[in-house]
This record gives sequence, C-alpha cells and structure tokens, in this order.
Amino acid sequence: FDTANSNLNLVGSFLLNLEDLSKPLDKFKEQLQKINPKGKIDSVFKINGDIKDIKGAFVDFKFSSPVCSFYGLKAQNISGHYKQANGVADILPLTFDFYEGKVSIVSSLNLKLENLPYAFTLSLEGVKIESLKNDTEAKNKDISGLLNGEIKLNGPSNDLSKLHGSGSLDIVKGKLWELDLFKGLGKFLFAKDFANIVFHEGRADFIVEDKYILTDNLTIESNIASVAGKAKIGFDNTIDASLNIDIIDEAAPLSKSFKDITTAIIGSSGKFAVINITGTLKEPKYSFKPVVENIVKGITSILKKAISKKESPE
Repeated sequence: FDTANSNLNLVGSFLLNLEDLSKPLDKFKEQLQKINPKGKIDSVFKINGDIKDIKGAFVDFKFSSPVCSFYGLKAQNISGHYKQANGVADILPLTFDFYEGKVSIVSSLNLKLENLPYAFTLSLEGVKIESLKNDTEAKNKDISGLLNGEIKLNGPSNDLSKLHGSGSLDIVKGKLWELDLFKGLGKFLFAKDFANIVFHEGRADFIVEDKYILTDNLTIESNIASVAGKAKIGFDNTIDASLNIDIIDEAAPLSKSFKDITTAIIGSSGKFAVINITGTLKEPKYSFKPVVENIVKGITSILKKAISKKESPE
C-alpha cells in the first residue's frame, strides 16, 4: 500500500461462510433473512488501484463452492469469475448445477455511470421441475417437466420501469396443471382427470418492457387439447391473457355441460373456445367464450348428414 497516492496492490484468498454475513451486515438483517444465504465460498483475488476510487480499480476475483443456497434454492458445483477494469465489472461467467440441470450467467455493469447500466444473460438447460419443487411452496403439488430457456435483460440499476429484455422458455414432458394458474384452467376445461394430463411441450418467446413480460406465442400442447395465445404478466403478478383452446381428441374428459355439446358438434378437432384470464398468478379469473362459427359449421354438417340419411332409400 503506497501512502503517497493511496494505491493498493493486494493478492489473497479467503473462505467465506455465507451464514456469517449477518454479523458485519447487521443493517441489512431483514433482507438477509429473506435471502437466507447458506454455504461456503472459496476464493482467490487480486486488487490493484487507488482505494479512493474503488470503482476504477482493477479487481480479479475467482470463486467456487460445492453447494450454496439462496431463498431456499440450492446450487451445486458453483464456479464464477468476476473481473473489474476501467470502471466496468464483468462476470465471465457464473456456472452451476441446478436441480439436475445447468445454469450459466454472464453479466456486465458500468460502474462509471450514475445509473449503473447493466446487461444480463441467463441460460437454463435441463432443470428438473419435480426436483426444484421440493424446495418451494409447490413441493406437495404433482408437477414435473424439464425446463430450458434463455433470458437477456438490460437497463439502469436504479429504475426497474426502464428494464428491457427478451427471452424464451421451453418445457418438455411437462405436467403443471396443479399450479394455481393451470389448475384453474384445467378445472375450467375438464371435469375430471385433468391433473393427469401431460402436455408434450410448453413454450413461449417473450419480451420485457414497462414492468411487464409479454408474449404473443404462448403454446401448451397435449394429446387432448392445445392452448395458444397471448399473455401479459406484470412485475406485480397481474395477468391478462387470451388463449385459444383447440380440442384435439373428442374423448377429452369434458364436463357434461355446454362444453360437451360444443365439442360433439365441432367434432374431434377444431377451435373450441377462447379463454380470457385476468387477476393475478395466485388468484386468476377466467371467462369462457365458445367459438360460434365452428359450432354453426358443425350443426350444418350434422343437419346435412341427417337429411342425406333420411332421403336415402332403406
């Protein structure tokens, strides 16, 4: 350390127990209790620069951990590299195993600007939902599937409303009807056995802007029905979605109501209805609009068959 110009050149290593953070960071006690960090991080580091201008200093920080948890979610085989130079901080990258899948995070933060603009990319591959659920409030729900996706975000750190981004999510071999959102939709469509319906794939491309996540190609497919449409989800958990329901299998376990009659008229395939979803992800509200055009076509077809049968000689 040069006392003449406050220049520091430091090389070292340390082992950090995340549960001990509450001691030096007592003023952040409430936030740390919510995050609930656990695990030990092993690291080596280099710091070179004026300690009066730590943002402009050179920092090279490599860290690893066999297992850590945040918000009750576990990450294993963690490896990360933080590098800071010329006022720009980069993570190059952070990788870890996550519930039998892989996660990779790359990010960059401009420390020289007051609003601290950043870019962030997260990639998911093969995350197993039936393993992940055990460490969440959904642990008693019968849900499963493999989650893949990528999310890219950028914006100023001090203004969430200016956050922008895009991404895609893909779920294969999925079974999510017992989640609050899908459970209501399942009950709305199917009288029984809806929890046992396995959709082959769920996917969506989306953008993030103005505190909303928006998609116009949300698709969920099963052997009984296909759901596709638009959705708008707010950062406050509000939802506004319009989904087309196509009946693929006329043997779908629909309730003995207008829905059964509609399906019988339409036939084994065809647009069945439009479902509008409002409210919140926790307490969604549904409205049902049958597709009248297809019903009329179905009735016409039935009448033609009946007339043709009546006119034909016995």
